[in-house]
Parts: sequence; C-alpha cells; structure tokens
Amino acid sequence: MKRTLRIAGLGSIALTAILLGSIAGRVLRGQDAKINERPSPIEGAWRQIGQKYGDATEYTPRPDGVELIKLVTHGRFVWTLTQNGKIVTAMGGSCKLDKNSYSETVEFAHGGGATEQFIGKTYNFTWNVEGDLSQTFGTMKVKGQEQTFSQKWERCK
Repeated sequence: MKRTLRIAGLGSIALTAILLGSIAGRVLRGQDAKINERPSPIEGAWRQIGQKYGDATEYTPRPDGVELIKLVTHGRFVWTLTQNGKIVTAMGGSCKLDKNSYSETVEFAHGGGATEQFIGKTYNFTWNVEGDLSQTFGTMKVKGQEQTFSQKWERCK
C-alpha cells in the first residue's frame, strides 16, 4: 500500500511539473511573440524639419540652433525643443496609434508658463509615415483658439 501511495505521489509531482512547464512555455512563447512584433512605423526618434500653421502654404524650417526632437516608443512620447544645446521646452505622456490616427495625452510639461495649459489634455492628429519622412496634421486649441497645423519630420539616424 505504501508503495502504491509513493508511486501515485511521484506521478502527481511529475504531472504537475509537466503542466507547469507547459504553461511556462506558453507564457514565454507569448512574450517572445510580443518582443518580435514589428514596431509601429512611428516608433523611434524624429527631428522636425518644418511646420506651417493656419492658411500658410509653405513650411517654415526651425531657425539655426533650434531643434525639436520627438521620441515615440511603446505607447509613450516625449519631445524637447532645444536652442543652442539647452532645453527650452519639453512635453511628454502617453500616445496611441490606430492606422494613421495618432493621439497624445500630455502628462508633463516644462518651460514657460504656457506649457501647463496642455497637461491633462489629449490631442488627435493624422500621422503619415513614408520611410524616414513623415507628416503630422491636426488642429489644437492654443490660448483658447483653434489652430490648424502641419509638421514635417525626418527620422533621426
């Protein structure tokens, strides 16, 4: 009888180990699939190369010494505006992409009192990516007024 219980106990332990190994293998394979998923085409670092607002027909480049860099990865974004190597303004938070519809929810901001008006707000854009170039289109409320804009970006290398 003791031998039968011992064999049954060892069998239960072996069966439990096999089941746990199987479950762990599924979890790891699922994690590997997520790691190997191709990132969204907007993920990465972008440098703004021009912008236009309202009815403007031409894109205006940033002045010499002024650079706007945006980082987008894993549902998060942050951008910094620098002038002569010093951060002037920065914002960041969460972002979502659904086909060409892109939204940002600003969670933090730095620089000048005007940036605080964006915290907690969500902005919706259209973002088109073609290789290492992209364009963003949208409308934002700035100081109580709707402002239409378009921005050109190049992927940082």
